[in-house]
Amino acid sequence: MVKLDSPTASLSIQFSDVMEILESVLEEKHWKDFDSSSVELDFIPFYVFNYDVLVEQELRGEKVSQGFSGKTSLNAVEADIEPMITRIMDSQPVKFKKEIEVDYDNYNVNTPAVSEEELNRTCEIKLAAQYNVSKEDVATSAFRLVYWPIWTIFVNIPGEGVHKLQIDGVVGQPMNVEEVPEREKGWVEISKDTFSKLKSPRGWSEVGLKAARTAAGGVKSTASSGESGGSGVISWLFRTKTGRYTIMLLILLIVIFYLLEYVL
Repeated sequence: MVKLDSPTASLSIQFSDVMEILESVLEEKHWKDFDSSSVELDFIPFYVFNYDVLVEQELRGEKVSQGFSGKTSLNAVEADIEPMITRIMDSQPVKFKKEIEVDYDNYNVNTPAVSEEELNRTCEIKLAAQYNVSKEDVATSAFRLVYWPIWTIFVNIPGEGVHKLQIDGVVGQPMNVEEVPEREKGWVEISKDTFSKLKSPRGWSEVGLKAARTAAGGVKSTASSGESGGSGVISWLFRTKTGRYTIMLLILLIVIFYLLEYVL
């Protein structure tokens, strides 16, 4: 049981769910071999608040003012605006309690680093930078301190080192996937994926369209580089990685078509 001095969003995503989400996220980046060296559950304090912003623009020589209102949150540890929290709160009911059942030993309750005295000014400065206005054009109100469960996973990816990934503990939304580099697939993997897709009519359509678009893109790039039509396309096909992948896809399509038409 975790007891806090402010309301805490109920923890819905458990450790087993986190590992499934992690595998799915890394698989989308084409990573299959990785080690999760450390998994922590952090209860992070956020200040949820309302704001109003006045934006002035010049239109046909005249200044036009436009106001924006909304709700967002400030990470009270890192002092960063985090809109994900209020997006989740607006999209579905979120239960808040001061006592949370946690079936995981490695958890931390973070302490706010932003004091209440500097809270208003910090939020105004952050929003002013976001909307490119002066802080005098920003007004904040209705501050509320809540804790939000966030899973922090340190993943060791071969050849890429250790990466820190965070997954929201309420709905399971990955928070910083863009920091993980995407691995380029090899020929064997592409071949397996292609054969798998070609088991269905929809897969045939997807592979055919992909090959056509890739080839069209290569032709366009060689044309823009000034190479002549025929020699430019041949050069692109054999000298670039994308071109060689296109050749492989076309060969696979031809072989499978021949097998279906004349052998099977």
